Amino acid sequence: LRAHVLVTECTFGLPVFTWPPADQIISAIIAWWETNARAGRTSLLLVYAFGKAQRIIAELGLRESSLPGDLFGHWSVLKGCDAYRKAGVILNEMHNVKEIVPRDILKRALVMAPPSALGTAWVNRLRPSVSALASGWIADPQYRKRTDDGFVLSDHADWDDILGTVRESEAQQVYLIHGYTETLARYLRE
Repeated sequence: LRAHVLVTECTFGLPVFTWPPADQIISAIIAWWETNARAGRTSLLLVYAFGKAQRIIAELGLRESSLPGDLFGHWSVLKGCDAYRKAGVILNEMHNVKEIVPRDILKRALVMAPPSALGTAWVNRLRPSVSALASGWIADPQYRKRTDDGFVLSDHADWDDILGTVRESEAQQVYLIHGYTETLARYLRE
């Protein structure tokens, strides 16, 4: 849509934040999970409990026959899934890690939990495990230091999407909120 004024968020308003195709990332998550399962380690995928987790669960559901194990979740992820299901979204079944789970099942599992769970007693009982963060922030090398691995996956607009929207709108005034506002504003002015 063309507009005289455009207001946009720019959480990821730097050129380093450019997203690969989501199906490519889901394939990478499954490959990572398979590698960990073969090694007998639980795959701990750190995701935002409401939104990102359900997006990944839905994508994994489309490839259910090729998954190396069962899906488990932190209580906050399960609560988010319940809200989505109540809204009519179909999601694969997830098991609660709080239940007693035999080690041979857990070592082939993908466990989804919020990043805040890292380093807690809840995560420690998953050992041996390998952790990865699924977030747009993984494009920033500093975030890769927090976990063993990472996957660039975001629901926010990336650099190219923001610039494309500004161009397509043909707006004469662009207001930027939340994120790298000064850097992006300078780029647009130049």
